[in-house]
Amino acid sequence: MSPVELDGVMLPAPVDRVDPTGLLRFLVALAFSSARRLAAMRQLVWGNILLTESAIRQRLILCADPHVPEWAPYFAEQGAIWWPAQTDKGGV
Repeated sequence: MSPVELDGVMLPAPVDRVDPTGLLRFLVALAFSSARRLAAMRQLVWGNILLTESAIRQRLILCADPHVPEWAPYFAEQGAIWWPAQTDKGGV
């Protein structure tokens, strides 16, 4: 695999020699782009990964703003991660 760029910072290819599965690269990219702690990433489960519009809509309905579920089509294009409150930095 070739190096990957994250906000102008290059993650070098040696990462792929350490872990050819790409999981290490994924975790570094996730930590960098989400600014989440390692503990929060370790607590993610498959159910936290939202890949369909309906799954995203169901989670957005839990938000206080009634218009938020209308955003689901925009998130569905890329997918989303639901960070549970107990792993959130704010703790809410």
